[in-house]
Amino acid sequence: MRRKIITALAVVLVAGVIAGLLVSRWFSPTLPAPVLLPMTIAGSNAAFAVYPGSDGAMFIMPDGSLWRWGIGMRNPPSLPELFDDQHHWAKAFNRTDQWMEQDTDGNVWEERGGPSKLSPLPVTNEDWVDLTGGVAYALGLRRDGTILGWELNYGRAGQTNPITEVQTNFLWRAISAYGPPCMGVSSDGRLWSWQRNGFSPLTFTQPTLASTNTNWVGVAEAQFAWSSSGQLWGAPVERLNSTNAIPGRFALGSIVHEIRSDGTLWAIGTRGSPMTRRLIGGGLASFSFYSGRSVPNGNSLTSGSGKFQWRKIGERSDWVSIWGSDDTYYGLTSDGTVWVWGTDFGQEPMKTLKDTCVYLWEKIRDRFQPSASGTGLLGGGPAIMLTQPYQDEPRPLMRFKPVNK
Repeated sequence: MRRKIITALAVVLVAGVIAGLLVSRWFSPTLPAPVLLPMTIAGSNAAFAVYPGSDGAMFIMPDGSLWRWGIGMRNPPSLPELFDDQHHWAKAFNRTDQWMEQDTDGNVWEERGGPSKLSPLPVTNEDWVDLTGGVAYALGLRRDGTILGWELNYGRAGQTNPITEVQTNFLWRAISAYGPPCMGVSSDGRLWSWQRNGFSPLTFTQPTLASTNTNWVGVAEAQFAWSSSGQLWGAPVERLNSTNAIPGRFALGSIVHEIRSDGTLWAIGTRGSPMTRRLIGGGLASFSFYSGRSVPNGNSLTSGSGKFQWRKIGERSDWVSIWGSDDTYYGLTSDGTVWVWGTDFGQEPMKTLKDTCVYLWEKIRDRFQPSASGTGLLGGGPAIMLTQPYQDEPRPLMRFKPVNK
C-alpha cells in the first residue's frame, strides 16, 4: 500500500514539475530599468571594475566610490546602490561568506553588516597583490610572493586570530581559495593545488603539481586557471579563441565568455543549476548553495568535441570588458552601459510549482522514512526552496551618463 501511495505521488509531482516549467516559459519576470549614474568613464584608464561574488557584485566607480548589487538591496527595484564613498577604493573581494575591500592606501576592510560597519584588518604597510579565502579563513598574497593567512572569528581577524605566514616553500604570483580547496601559480609559472586541513592553528596540505606547463598566469575560484597563451584549466573548453589571455577580455565559470578582436561577445559551455535558497521559519534563517560546480581535472571537453560550440551573445560589437563568477556575468560596452546576465539577483526568488512539489515530496519522504539522527542539512525539517531567476540574455544594470563640465 505504501509503495502505491508513493508511486501515485511521484506521478503527480512529475506532472507538477512539467506544468511549472511551462508556466515559467509563459510568464517572464518584470525587469527593472537600469540606474543612471552621473559620471563618465571616458578614456581607457578609467578606474571602473566589477568584483563578482556568490550573492551579487561590488562595483568600483571612476570616482573611487564603491557600489553594491545583489541579494539584500534596500531599494524596491533591486538596483545597484552606493555602498561607501568615504574612502577611495582599489579592489574588492568576496570570500565564500563575506566581502572584503582594499582602499588605495593599502588598508583592508571587512564588511560587518553594512557600509557603516566597515572594520579595518589589523595589518598595515602590506603590499597586497590579491585577497582570497574560504569559509572562516582568508589569505593575502604579498608582492614578495609570500602568503599571509588568518582565521575569522565572527568575521574578524584579531588577537585570537593571528595573521601568520602560510608556509608552502614556494613564492607565488597568483592564489585563489574557495572553501577548503586552494590553487595557485608559483613564480616559475607552474600550477599547483592544495587544501586547508585545520584550524587553530590554520594549516594547509603541501601543494601538489596540477600541470607541468610553465606559462600559467592566473587562477579563479580555486578551480579555474588560465595561461598567457589562452589555455584554460577546469573550464568547459580547453582554450580561448584568442591567443593572448588578457584579464577583462574573458570570464570563467560554468560558461566561458570571451570578447573577440572585433568587439563581439561569445560564450561556450552549459550553465549549471540556477542559484537556489531554502528559507526556514519564514525567512528567519537561510542559506544558499550552488550545484553543478565543475572540478579542475585537466580533462575539459574541447570545442571540437561536438558537445560544446561557441555562440554569439547579443548583437553588439562594442564590448569593452567582461567579468564573471559562478553563474552570473557582467559586461561593459563602450557607451557606458553595464550589463548582467545569468543568475539574476535583481529579481525576487520565485516559489515555483516545482519548488512546492519538492517540498511536499520531502515531507512525505520524511514521514515514511525519517532521518536516523533527526537532524541534517536543514536540521531535519523540509523547507520551501526558492528559485533565483536566470537571465539568458544581457540586460542593462547601470548606465553612465556624461557630466557637464
